[in-house]
Amino acid sequence: MAALHTDPALASRVLAAGWVAAGPARDIDEIADLLRQAELPPSVLSRSIEVDQSRRAPAVVCLDLMTDPMAPGGNVLHERCAVVVLHRSLDMCVRLELSTSDLTAFDDIAGACLEVARRVRPAAEGDVA
Repeated sequence: MAALHTDPALASRVLAAGWVAAGPARDIDEIADLLRQAELPPSVLSRSIEVDQSRRAPAVVCLDLMTDPMAPGGNVLHERCAVVVLHRSLDMCVRLELSTSDLTAFDDIAGACLEVARRVRPAAEGDVA
């Protein structure tokens, strides 16, 4: 998945790249605790973790501000957002990760990820749509 710039003159510029995966239902609070206890790699400058206890689809949102020392030209800041949503009615979790080096690309990257992950539904043979 890729988010392209909305300006037609810049349409070929990718603002963000993302991945979606579906899996078995998991406890959202347990996932949040594991994220809080995880040792951060040196590339992660800061991490925030929030739990949204929506009755319909609880979620955990993890937002990292990172550097990429392998980027051309040296260190480049980028944001990475990971969201796990528990779809209770489907007895499954959906994980969405989104990463961008354009820190102005999203007004609210965490909110955008959460909205997309809540809309994902299973398709044939375990794929997601």
